[in-house]
Amino acid sequence: MELKIYQDDAVILNSDIELTNDIINQISKYSKIYIGSKYLGKLDLIPDSIKELHINSERNRELGKFPSNLEYLVTESSFQNYVGLPKTLKKMHNKTKLTQVTLNNLPENLEEITLNFFEGDNFTLPNSVQKILFNPRIDGFGKDTITNFPFQLKKLVLPSNYNKPIDLLANCNNLESITFSGVFNQPIDVLPPNVKTIIFSKCDFNKPINNLPSRLEQLVFSDGLFNQNIDNLPNNIKFLELNSINFNKPINNLPNGLTNLSISLILKSEDKSIIECLLNLPNNIKHLELKIFGSYIPTEKEEDLILKNISNLPNIHSLKLSKFRKITSLPTNLKYLNLQNYKDIELNFSDYPDLSVVGFDNFEDKHKYSILNPNIIFI
Repeated sequence: MELKIYQDDAVILNSDIELTNDIINQISKYSKIYIGSKYLGKLDLIPDSIKELHINSERNRELGKFPSNLEYLVTESSFQNYVGLPKTLKKMHNKTKLTQVTLNNLPENLEEITLNFFEGDNFTLPNSVQKILFNPRIDGFGKDTITNFPFQLKKLVLPSNYNKPIDLLANCNNLESITFSGVFNQPIDVLPPNVKTIIFSKCDFNKPINNLPSRLEQLVFSDGLFNQNIDNLPNNIKFLELNSINFNKPINNLPNGLTNLSISLILKSEDKSIIECLLNLPNNIKHLELKIFGSYIPTEKEEDLILKNISNLPNIHSLKLSKFRKITSLPTNLKYLNLQNYKDIELNFSDYPDLSVVGFDNFEDKHKYSILNPNIIFI
């Protein structure tokens, strides 16, 4: 029986193939192997040249010995106890339930782990772990599941049912990125000083953010309930996304170093502070996404003033606008433009020599302007 090859760089074992010396020699030419649900054998004869192993099986059986040079393990099987994982293992992605025995006996050099399901009340990960990614809807995540975060931790994605104080992170001085989601709504004043990225994804978080880490570069509020003052953000921030259904606070002071800004807000009443903010955007902005909708719609005069202010931004090269009624002016140095839910365009695209890509959600305009401007890609 011949081996199946996947994408020219991996072997597939998806049948009860006999691992003869000839087959083993063939496998040894590859560093990646996929084991399918129909393979009934153990791993003992898998050559040590294999560095990446994907296991997909519904059978609960003993695996045997793992390849001694294995660096990356992906499990989609019903196996629960992983005994004898090699010391070379650096990355482990699990789509199945792991027992506490497995979690408490992970290799000391493991750097990254993804967890979907596990048993037990708590566990301790090796201090070498730099990245922990929890499935957003992880099963079995209790009150005291994590007793200690590894001090080498650099990236953490918490599950959506995590809503506990984050004091355990205070000593993780290497932490650079953290993602919250779901029910989390705890103070974040104790985050370590080296955090550069904070993401709230579909999150209930609504606490003051007056003491964020000074080295923070990216702050994202995506589809959540956040409604707090943002006038005291660290000056180091380069990327800000504000997409919150509840947000109605004045915006009077955006960081001068901001280069990427994405604002999507629902205005329920006239709010001049938002309009004033859009008339005083930081000059360093390179990428801007702007969507304002709700029961209150800015007047055409206000929209025109906003567009003129955007046109005066000296460094902007990427712009996405939504819900503007009439587009009359744009920055002359634009390279990328995306327009959605607009009513009218009064533009001559030949006035924008650097413009290379334009996105429309209006097919007729896309067709018309693509004929008139063959040097621009319309999508």
